[in-house]
Amino acid sequence: MIILHNKKILADKVRYYDTYLRKIKGLRFSSKLKDNEALILENKKKGKIRLDMLFVFFPIDAIWLDEHKKVVEIKRNIKPFTILVTPKKLANYVIEIKAGASSSIQVSDYLLF
Repeated sequence: MIILHNKKILADKVRYYDTYLRKIKGLRFSSKLKDNEALILENKKKGKIRLDMLFVFFPIDAIWLDEHKKVVEIKRNIKPFTILVTPKKLANYVIEIKAGASSSIQVSDYLLF
């Protein structure tokens, strides 16, 4: 799976988690994300998808998307061990990528995967 933004590859090594246990694990105890790596967390129902960074040892950017894969919110440079990241918008997906990799992405952009 790949993630595209404006016809450019954002990530080409993507993990896709849609089960409860896999989403709980997320990036915990993982090695640092490389430039071309990402994790997609999917919720079947739109909601406020909260993140925590407990036992994640590196910063990330998080991008929340709606059911049409339109960016509704972005949090950049989320620090390791942040207790809770709560978005203001409802979403169906969150993409977690290396800190700084979302610099060209803006709210209302569309991503493809």
